[in-house]
Formats: sequence, C-alpha cells, structure tokens
Amino acid sequence: MNMLKKIFDGFYSLSYHLVFGLTLFILLGFSWIVVNVRALMKMNLVENTLYFPITSVVWIGLLLFIIFLYLLRLFLPRLSEKHIFIMWTILYVVAGFYLIFNVSSVIRSDAKHVLTAAKAMNLGDYSSLTVVGSYLYKNPHQLGLVTFDRVISWVGLGRTEVFFILYLLITIGINYFQWKITALLFHNTLINKLTLFLSFLFLPLFFFILFVYGSHPGLLCMLMGLYFLLKYENTHKKSQLTVALPALTIGYLIRTNYIIFVLALIAIYLLLFWQDHKIKRLGTIGLICLSLFMGKTGLHTYYQLASGQAIPKGTPMIAYVTMGLRDVSPTRGHWDAYNTKLLDDNQNNQDKAKKQAISDLKVRLKTFRNDPTYALEFFTEKVTGTWAEPTFQSIWSGPQKNRNQEVRTHLLKSIYQQGLAYRLINIFLFIYLMIIYLLSSLYLLYKGLVKCEKFPSFALYPYIFLIGGFLFHLFWETKSQYVYIYVYLLIPTLAQAIASLPPISLKSSKQRL
Repeated sequence: MNMLKKIFDGFYSLSYHLVFGLTLFILLGFSWIVVNVRALMKMNLVENTLYFPITSVVWIGLLLFIIFLYLLRLFLPRLSEKHIFIMWTILYVVAGFYLIFNVSSVIRSDAKHVLTAAKAMNLGDYSSLTVVGSYLYKNPHQLGLVTFDRVISWVGLGRTEVFFILYLLITIGINYFQWKITALLFHNTLINKLTLFLSFLFLPLFFFILFVYGSHPGLLCMLMGLYFLLKYENTHKKSQLTVALPALTIGYLIRTNYIIFVLALIAIYLLLFWQDHKIKRLGTIGLICLSLFMGKTGLHTYYQLASGQAIPKGTPMIAYVTMGLRDVSPTRGHWDAYNTKLLDDNQNNQDKAKKQAISDLKVRLKTFRNDPTYALEFFTEKVTGTWAEPTFQSIWSGPQKNRNQEVRTHLLKSIYQQGLAYRLINIFLFIYLMIIYLLSSLYLLYKGLVKCEKFPSFALYPYIFLIGGFLFHLFWETKSQYVYIYVYLLIPTLAQAIASLPPISLKSSKQRL
C-alpha cells in the first residue's frame, strides 16, 4: 500500500511540475513576442495581420496601465463585488444595445451557413446535411451549433438581433461564472473584485456579441459546468453534478474544440485521484465521458432519423492539420479554404480526400525537416499571428464595409472601418495583452520559485487548458479568434498577481510627510 501511495505521489508531482513548467514556458514565450512586436489585424476581406515594432507610445501606455492597476487595487476594496458586477452589467447592456441597433443584421461565413441551415431545418429542409457537397455534409461537426441556432431561431423568429442580444447576455454570464469560480477557488475578496473588473475590461468578449458562432455559448456552458463541479466538490450534492454534466456536454456539442476544456478537467480529476486516492474521482471522470458520449450519440441519432440518412463523414480532420502547416494565406498556418476545396477536388469522396490531405501533409513535413530555419520562421509567425493579435479578430468578425454590412454612427464607422477608434482600441488591447502575459509569467515565477507554493488542483484548469490549446493550434489550422478563450481564462492569474503586490498605505505616507 505504501508503495502504491509513493507511485501515486510520484505521478502527481511529475504531472504538477510538467503543467507548471509548460505553462511558464508558453507564457514566457508569449511575453517575449509581445515585447518585440505588435500585431494589427487589417479590416480587409481576407485575414491579414501586420506587424510593427514596439514604440515609446506602447511602453508609456504599459507604465500607465500598471499604475492604473495598482490604483485599482487600492480603490476596489471600497466597492462590493455585487456593485462592481451591476455597474459593469449596466454599462455592457447600454453599450451592447447601442452596438446591436446601429449595425447591419447581416452575418457571414460559417455563422451565416450554420444559421441558414438551422432555419431551413426548422421548416423541415435537411438538404444542407443530405445533399452531397453542401455545408453540413462537409461539416457535420457543426450539428450541435445548428441545434442551438434552431432553438433560438424558433424562439426569436429567426431575427439576427435576437441572437446578438442573447450573445450579449451570454457575455455577461461568462463574466459572472468566471467571478464565481474564482471566489470558490481562492476565497479572496480582492482577487474576486479584480477578476470581475478585469474580465469585463477584456473587450474582445464584448465585440464578439456580433459573432453568432459557438465559442461564446460553448464557453458559458464550460464555465457553468466547472462552477457546478466545484460546488459538487464542496457540498457533495448530486444535484450539482446533474447540472454540471449536461452543461459540459452541451458546451462540447455546440463547439467541439471545447473537448480540450473537458480533457483539462479530466486531467484535474486524475491529479486529485493521485493526491487523495479516492475512487469517486475516477467515477466522476467516467460520468463526464459517458455524458459526452450519450450527448453526441443522441444528437447524431436524432439527425439520422430526421433526415432519413446516415450522418456523413465530412471533411477529414487531418485536413485541418495539413491546412495549419500550409504557407498560402497572408498569415502562415491560418485558414486558407483548403478544407473547403479538398472534398470538391476529390468529387466529395472522403477516402480520396483523406489520402490527399495525408500526402500534402507529408510534403509539408519534409519541407520543415529539410529546412529547419524556415520551419522556425513559420511557427514563430504562426504563433505570433495567433496569440499576439490583441483584438482576437473580434472587430474583424463584425460588420465590414467591403461585405455591405452597414454601420450607422461615426464612432462605429471609426471602429469597424479601421479609423482612429479602431487604432486606439488596438493599442489599448495590445497593452492589456502584454499585461496579462507579463504579469502572469512573473506571478508564476514568484509563486512557484520564490514562495515555493503549489496551486490547488482545480486552480490549474486555465493552465492545462492553455497548454492544450497552444499545442492544438500549433499544428491545427488557426485564427486569433480561436484563442481568446484561453487568454481570457488567465485573467484570474493576473488578478492574483496584482493582489500579491505589496500595499501602500496612503495614511502612513501622509503621516511620514
């Protein structure tokens, strides 16, 4: 028994230090990037990121932001957490309605295709899934989001503005659960307040209310699932688990990339098992896996019965890896329509398409192997374009003049047509991104190497999630809009960093004077 305990303790220690080390390595890498180059997403039809050297304006802004955060640390104790939440919620609602009702209701790209398919299915038309070469035929992984859109379309009579308002409420809900999860993990009022304030200050979350896609509702479901798992750990009430499991399942079905979040939670339960050796930890893992399996099986069974056909295989997943290693788009490794054209070029034969994707992948790997310098340049630019673009395409994903998507006020035109407001927002968000990466890195160094303290296992969830997301998008087709979720979940770490700064007593300073 003692031998088994030593083995489990060894697994835990090795896993913890691996998570800590990889997270620190990634954050230090991101920090190195943002202190050397600033990224700007052009408001063009095609995604194109420009890079600029860091100017004195950015360094001065960084210093002012740090001073602001320190003053915020002194000021926030005067406000209650509830008042901060209400204040920001009112501000978001006012700003959100101003945005929603002053822009075009036209949406585009995948969001448009999914919503169009959802509305058609509500009328009994499943051709987007059954007709060879149609959108869902190529992308059956979108069936969860289609189902979500079908429900909202039915309730909101298909009006896009209803989706925008819903996504505004979802955004507020995301910030709410980030706050509540932080409270359960750290039991520190100042950290709670800082997390709440800084989460709302993360403006990409706000601008994404016009991006009717799966990332926002999926993130809300994941945070809701985590919150109720934490409540279950504290209260052992099964009712908490019966909320957590469906939330995680729905989030995964809406946006399948959130399997990375689920895997992070499974990794945490393994860490807990190696710590306390309780079999119920493995039981919870089993329930999570069973819930996801049943959810996906049920979804596919429903659409098979409704459409009268088997669910198509869709575009081979290996195609997204091949696309993620191509050097065709303006930003390396980004979306370049390879996955869309692959089936067309192979007469919608999935087996032929898969063979071509594998063949093309081997060619790219050979290129990297034969030219390591080029490989380093490729991945450096890919990582920079993905993780250092401060708006995370949240504004680019909104209305564009070139796509006949109207904006009706001078301020919004300045934002969405790359005017002064857009440039100012870009600089502000870049400085905020620098703060997140730099202070998070410094806090991990301080926590792990100076104080030699460990995080509770559940507090590792944003770090394991970040590691998974970084490795995934290092090879997979990427966009900066895919990774805002990982950066947003680092905000509690930033809050801990600010809260750990030594306090300055204004009273004592005056007395010394």
